[in-house]
Amino acid sequence: MNGKDFVDTSPMNGLYSGRLLSAVVQALDIEDEVLKSKTAQRFFSGRHVDEYNRNQIFDALEDLPEDLPMASVVGMTLMMVCGEWDHLMAHIQSRSGKIADVGEAGAQFLRLVVVDLALRVFALVYLDLAGSPGTEPPAWVLENGIGTIIRRHLRRAGLTRNQLAARLGVSRTSVDNWLDGNIRPSADSVAALAERLASANGRDAGELQRELNRQFSLASMADLLAAGVGRDRVIELTMKLAHFARMLSESPDLPRLLGDKPRGIVRNLIFFGSAGGSASALVSWLADRELDPTWQRDLLAAAAPWDLAFESLAMMNTGSRSAAGLAQDISDVTGAVAE
Repeated sequence: MNGKDFVDTSPMNGLYSGRLLSAVVQALDIEDEVLKSKTAQRFFSGRHVDEYNRNQIFDALEDLPEDLPMASVVGMTLMMVCGEWDHLMAHIQSRSGKIADVGEAGAQFLRLVVVDLALRVFALVYLDLAGSPGTEPPAWVLENGIGTIIRRHLRRAGLTRNQLAARLGVSRTSVDNWLDGNIRPSADSVAALAERLASANGRDAGELQRELNRQFSLASMADLLAAGVGRDRVIELTMKLAHFARMLSESPDLPRLLGDKPRGIVRNLIFFGSAGGSASALVSWLADRELDPTWQRDLLAAAAPWDLAFESLAMMNTGSRSAAGLAQDISDVTGAVAE
């Protein structure tokens, strides 16, 4: 049985990263010829593509438009995470033992992703490429994040819904749909929105447009994840990511942790995240200060091959579910998210 047959006939068909990546591309509202090609669509449907074409797809993600900040980091992170996810799915599918806790595999994977992203965010903050994360949940992670973001800007500008609709030359219904979270503003609408709100707030329109694009994309990603794991979990993960990145950024131990070539080590984190050779000391430092034993365990696990973190689940011979049962349960959840 070749790789294509395995993916197409497996009960996990459509669960590998292609289908999930398709949902990410939609959430980020990415326009790219490679990502719209028939090959990409085949990959996004959960079918097999060869390694060359798969790399082309991820290369396109690394070349996202400049108006989406940290685009290259997004692409590199997605490549790593999708690879780890596919490895995990194949690992689960191949197991013959019992799984004690079905839900924990997906939850643990998300925690490992949070640790990886926290290292990359810390690196961006250290290099002055991003601001330090705050201590309150950002608007984009909340229910109806896009509507919340627009409302905040309207209040600052002193504009009503009717006034905004008149200034943009759109219907009141369109504005209502944006504010109620029914429709995401189009690229043209975001540009017009930034132009009107910037003039009312004395801000640069281009800068505000980039900010809105970033926040709207993050809100769409939060909605995507919340559909699978719940809003409270998404907020919890987001705040944990910010907490870890902030702890590292503000640590008095940084000179010791980063050694005599700090910028080189930090750049390594941007490219490789938790897979980089410099990650181990940082996650160990975080684990020493983490009170939650689950997070403490996964902080340490993030800097090792991720499949090792799931061995304790896959090897346990207690419980009533088989590996195939775990695969099906994960498929039920992630399939709903991707759709």
